[in-house]
Amino acid sequence: MGKLVKLLLEVMGMHLEIAAPATFKRTHNWYYGVREGEAVVALWLNGFNFNGCSTRCEYWWVQLAGLCMNLSLSVFDLSLGWLAWLWTLPMLSLTVRRYRDAGVWWPLALLQRVWLYRLQSEPMTLIIAGVMLLVIVVNWVICSLPSQVQP
Repeated sequence: MGKLVKLLLEVMGMHLEIAAPATFKRTHNWYYGVREGEAVVALWLNGFNFNGCSTRCEYWWVQLAGLCMNLSLSVFDLSLGWLAWLWTLPMLSLTVRRYRDAGVWWPLALLQRVWLYRLQSEPMTLIIAGVMLLVIVVNWVICSLPSQVQP
């Protein structure tokens, strides 16, 4: 399976680097340190890995891809709610790995996600919107912290 994925990526012009065994031993992530479009591919290949660490670059490239996807869907007035649910679990695992890489208590990522879903079920008021924005900004700040794991 791995050779097939690697072949498909090479055809697409991406060369997904797999981490050296020493880096994997420290980070528990074969795709630690990937860049650009490779980060989005690594999100799906590593989407159920809640162990290990992920770099800032990996996290922010995936965030940019998600933003582009949302903007393109809104331009064409498409609502693909099921796509958001497919994106949720791999994104949550990436966030947990990013928290661990930044040296932050990783269950906080799960608590923030649960709290955001709970707030979204409430009638939207200015206070609820402000708290949601605060939770999102705290998440972004934590995910912007430098790595504590040295590759």
